[in-house]
Amino acid sequence: GGVTLREGLLMSIYGGAAFGKGLDESFVVSEGFALGTPRLDEKVKKYSARDAVFITALRHPISRILSRYWYEGRWEMGQKSDKTKARSLEEWVEANRRAELIARPPARLWSCVSNYYVKTFAGWQGPSMCQPESDPSCVDGVGSRELEVAKSVLARRFDAILITEWLNHPSQIEWLGQIFCFPTNPRVQRPHKKIGKIPFPNMQKKSAPGGHSRNRPISWRPSEETFSELRRLNFLDLDLFEWAVKRTRSLLGALNRTHGPFKPLPEPG
Repeated sequence: GGVTLREGLLMSIYGGAAFGKGLDESFVVSEGFALGTPRLDEKVKKYSARDAVFITALRHPISRILSRYWYEGRWEMGQKSDKTKARSLEEWVEANRRAELIARPPARLWSCVSNYYVKTFAGWQGPSMCQPESDPSCVDGVGSRELEVAKSVLARRFDAILITEWLNHPSQIEWLGQIFCFPTNPRVQRPHKKIGKIPFPNMQKKSAPGGHSRNRPISWRPSEETFSELRRLNFLDLDLFEWAVKRTRSLLGALNRTHGPFKPLPEPG
């Protein structure tokens, strides 16, 4: 989702030269940092003063974790994909939980395996923000209060909450077209050196370089026991994601009535 938004959407609109050029860059992308981290807060303040548009994308929490595992969990990024040296999903999850519980800023949450989104939007900084004795929902540092904080932050501070599984859906493209002022019906076609022409912006799924996602077998699935454990570790994120899907679906439904009809939205996850 992050690469697709950066390269498929923002760099398509503003051009590659507008990214990563310091104070005058047209847009900035931040991945892996929780709100409240000094580095991210500095960027938020700077762009708020420029009346910037703030967008974020949420992916189904379990799908995000499994994708991360195959990207740089089974083998470290850049490491040769040697089957004899592969880590199991369960080993990787446990190793990341241990690392996460001792993490301190400015450590990124790239490989967070427990309520990544709630931690990001509630401003988790390492120490636990809840106590299991008083909050039964407290898991690895966040609980029900942090879930409500995350919902409030998303509702108040972001102009658009995108659903990663819908990035290339016509109704979400229409929404982005209204935000960033590009034509959607019909979408502009731009030349592509390999496949002739592609729609602008190009929101087809993109993979970040250096990982091992391509090695994931189509039929691969974790055990039901592992699925159950991941759901337990991420039930707050699953709640937040369901809330975000419902909110975005409602907005896209309104667009469907005024600018559609669009094909039905699939169930994400």
